Amino acid sequence: MRIFLGIDLPDEVKEYIHSLKLPNIHGTYVEKHNLHITLHFFGEMNQKDTHDIISKLKTIEFSKFETELTEIGTFPSWDYIEVIWIGVKDKYIKELKIRIDSVLGVKNTKFHAHITLGRVKFIPDKSQFNKKVKDIKIENMKFVINAYQLKKSELTSKGPIYENIAVFN
Repeated sequence: MRIFLGIDLPDEVKEYIHSLKLPNIHGTYVEKHNLHITLHFFGEMNQKDTHDIISKLKTIEFSKFETELTEIGTFPSWDYIEVIWIGVKDKYIKELKIRIDSVLGVKNTKFHAHITLGRVKFIPDKSQFNKKVKDIKIENMKFVINAYQLKKSELTSKGPIYENIAVFN
């Protein structure tokens, strides 16, 4: 099964993000119910390895914390756009990510806390697109992170379907 570690967002944050006037793209925007912060993508894992991951993650001390939305941006750059995202103030998220990487035995990975809004295949007029996206002002909406989740991701023709396998709080 295909799995990843993520943080679910409160409904009011999903509503706010979904209400943003994003420009049209050749690609896909993430459905409102699937908006989340990814902490680690594992890919295809078997049942035994998934249970091992859960056992390791259970050893991490977790306390709820507050974070907030920051800016809108693109990966890998504004010149070559593959992903549109909203940043999240990441001090506590980075601390959690470091603990997760440590128990999983993952070496320092490049990490930028964000919520993926969409995946871009092609943009006909990049300068117009960039102007529209950069003109979107993101409200510094604060919210509490109470837990993080190990999720199964099933890819379908209608988009991914996520299911929590384990919740850590």
